Amino acid sequence: MEPTLDLSRWREQPRGVGYRRWTIVSAGLRQLLGTRLFRFMLSVAWSAGVMIATIGFLFSQSVATGGWLESLAVYLGPRAEAVVSVLGACVVMFPDLCIGGLFTLVFWGHSYLGLWLSLVALTVMVPGLLARDRATNALTVYLSRPLTSADYLLGKLGTITGVLLLMWTGPLIFGWLLSMVFASDTDFIV
Repeated sequence: MEPTLDLSRWREQPRGVGYRRWTIVSAGLRQLLGTRLFRFMLSVAWSAGVMIATIGFLFSQSVATGGWLESLAVYLGPRAEAVVSVLGACVVMFPDLCIGGLFTLVFWGHSYLGLWLSLVALTVMVPGLLARDRATNALTVYLSRPLTSADYLLGKLGTITGVLLLMWTGPLIFGWLLSMVFASDTDFIV
């Protein structure tokens, strides 16, 4: 005997369309997080965000007055001290060029990494979200409630937005905030 699909009315208080859309978004993100490829790409994206913070921290600690470069230059002689003091003077005289240029280059690199990771994630995984709903008859259950096709598609668009936030925007903002928290001076806050 094959089990039947019970589409009788709920006896609970209705929670609204927003709750139903959120259910579609969270189910889609849970399905994506269940795959190894998506978890791997997510770890690469967030590792790149941590690298942004590491590069910012290392740069600010090495170029700042009394930083790592000055401490190392003392052991390497007067010529190394002169080179380090010139580097420090360049940063002081041209902070937009030195600090802003470095962070622009780092953010540009991360944006392209996030772009490619997001494109791969969206190309490979998101079409399976609709196909999985159709194969398991979840679409029938979704549309049996007062939920229109547009609401369903908005829920799937929310899943795509969640993927972009997890793969691209989240790591970028996290890396920037972390590098600003660990900045040695207010000059390094970009």
